[in-house]
Amino acid sequence: MHGRHTVRALLRDGGCLAGGLVAALLVTSALSGLGFGWVGGLTRSGDSEQWTSPPTAVGLVVDYAGALAGRDLRAVPVVRAVALLLLAIVLLVLWQRAWRDRRASAEPAQARARVALHGAGLALAATVVLSPVFYPWYASWPLALLALTATRTTWFVLPAGAATFLALPDGTNLARFAKAPGAVAMTALLLFLLLRVRQNGLKRSPRRWSRSDAHDRAGTWC
Repeated sequence: MHGRHTVRALLRDGGCLAGGLVAALLVTSALSGLGFGWVGGLTRSGDSEQWTSPPTAVGLVVDYAGALAGRDLRAVPVVRAVALLLLAIVLLVLWQRAWRDRRASAEPAQARARVALHGAGLALAATVVLSPVFYPWYASWPLALLALTATRTTWFVLPAGAATFLALPDGTNLARFAKAPGAVAMTALLLFLLLRVRQNGLKRSPRRWSRSDAHDRAGTWC
């Protein structure tokens, strides 16, 4: 029943997916006539420091606090690096969780596919939140997968809807005009969310997961 869910199958299908993505990028770059200049442009994307990126917002607040004390801390690169490390850990955990639940689930193939798609949606959401640069349209990336697989999407729909108002039709980014207060507000929001998550974790009684738990979560995993 679970013969297809093997490491060999994962490497084969993952290789096909990665090959298709690389081929699409190569063909699009060649046919557009613009070449591969965008590759070099990616190395400069981190030059933008906007509070809409949570790690950047935290780094800006630390720098502001250091400036009040007469110190130039340059915390933004450090916080961004820590966030990328945390992102790698989160992606690994999400992958392991989806892989385990798919193998343990006794549900039909369609339900098992929803587990993988939902994990991909959460991975995209984590990438958007922990990336060093954030533009309003980034928030729409995870919505397609989460709308198909999640039982509740309010937690991400509301921030995504709010982000759409940051960029005006003429390309003006309103976040540029609220850098300091925006950074403080974003950092305060992160602290509030961390406290809520900690409180919810303390309220739940710890217990061990069994294979039957994985069966129950196959359709409603979040």
